[in-house]
Amino acid sequence: MIRLLTLILTTIIISNIAHARCDLKYELGDPITKMENDFGGAFPSYIPGVITYPILSEDICPEQKLDNVMIEYKFIDDKLVAYNLFVLNDEQDDHSEKLVLLNYTQKVYGEFETGNPITYRGYKIFEKGNDLIVYQKADGPEGITDEQLYISDKEHDYILMSHMEKMETENESEYGDVTQ
Repeated sequence: MIRLLTLILTTIIISNIAHARCDLKYELGDPITKMENDFGGAFPSYIPGVITYPILSEDICPEQKLDNVMIEYKFIDDKLVAYNLFVLNDEQDDHSEKLVLLNYTQKVYGEFETGNPITYRGYKIFEKGNDLIVYQKADGPEGITDEQLYISDKEHDYILMSHMEKMETENESEYGDVTQ
């Protein structure tokens, strides 16, 4: 009887967690052709060598009700290396005050201390097995809240970070070290 109850509770917990998580539709390492077939060509990227597909979360996982959240799929060498979910804040609306992305992060990846969640500024790193998840909320340019959730795994994060480091090194050699 206890085993049966344990099995039932475990099944309920797992199904609730699975239902809480946004199905991002594409797996890390997937070729870009999968997204091209579904969405057409990519948008121009602000980072050389990185191809991005920004898609409203409502179009990918409407059941999660991640209103005013964009999902950005990042590709390097035509392979998906990361997802970046970010809140669409601007000068008129601070959608982060609705706590949608923070609540989603805590529900799916685990609770963490924020004090007052509306005024929270900081980051939390979750490493679960091979997965690497980083939640951050900071004050961006012009006082606009920068809130995002980065999702990757160690292998693909390494590919992205190596690429970013290479771009930074090339910029420094081309323009000189601008940090001095």
